[in-house]
Amino acid sequence: MGTKLYFAAWTGILILVYLVFRSIFSAGPAVWGDAPYITSVAFKDLFVEPLVWEARGRIGVVNDLYWIYPLMFIYKGLGVLGLSNALIIRLVFYFPAIISAFLSPWLLVRYLGFSTTVSLFSVLIYGASTYFILVVDGGQVGVA
Repeated sequence: MGTKLYFAAWTGILILVYLVFRSIFSAGPAVWGDAPYITSVAFKDLFVEPLVWEARGRIGVVNDLYWIYPLMFIYKGLGVLGLSNALIIRLVFYFPAIISAFLSPWLLVRYLGFSTTVSLFSVLIYGASTYFILVVDGGQVGVA
């Protein structure tokens, strides 16, 4: 695949990303579904170290959410620094999820040895599929 065609294909993918996820790229609040919303005052109260004890008395359990605690720590830390909730949720959850959704299939298919055309097609199929769109639009930012 020529360099010009390769560049045109990725440009097309970026345009598709913008069209499909334009509400995330537009100004205003990006909170819907289960996406968190924390006020600027609440950021200061919620920015604490992980709790060692769970309410049921088991030691070493952070409410069974080890996988999302580092992201929430960054999320709350950026809020303490004064960034708005709309910007933080985009930086911590939405933009990395979108980048991952388009980069992961590319890397997998290239690793498996398929051609560039197949790689670009797989990126389009996964990144613009209803599964990923519903995960993001449904507010499941931790899952995305």
